[in-house]
Amino acid sequence: MIEEENNRVEFTLPLAIQLYPSTILRDKNKSIGVFNADLATLAEAMFEIMYETSGVGLAAPQAGP
Repeated sequence: MIEEENNRVEFTLPLAIQLYPSTILRDKNKSIGVFNADLATLAEAMFEIMYETSGVGLAAPQAGP
């Protein structure tokens, strides 16, 4: 989990690609101001799932639970 002030961003590994029409793709995103070890873990997991699915790009909302 990543925490900054009162914003809390949660993620669960392994990640799964969210496809349209998933409502999570339309949710408002939170800002992250600190890049810490937890966020590095999330970014690494996002790269892994992107490459596993032959993707060329991935937005954070697409990598949901």
